[in-house]
Amino acid sequence: MTGPAPAAATAGTPITGTAESAAPDEAVTGLINRIDWEPGSDLLRGTCHCGARHTCDDPIAMWTWLLGHPDGHRAEVSDD
Repeated sequence: MTGPAPAAATAGTPITGTAESAAPDEAVTGLINRIDWEPGSDLLRGTCHCGARHTCDDPIAMWTWLLGHPDGHRAEVSDD
């Protein structure tokens, strides 16, 4: 069998190494940040790799919060 391993074979395995799209000195850590849009609203719900959650309606503010880890990553904060 050639090609990438099936998803089931890699589930739960941290991703490490260098991404093709990353600068040579940047490593992929396997840490996942997630932003979900609340359908029918302007709200974004962000989840940091540390488990902290944040709700706001500004995508730039959401990415600033996610990439600012650990600043502000305590309880869920809403800009509403």
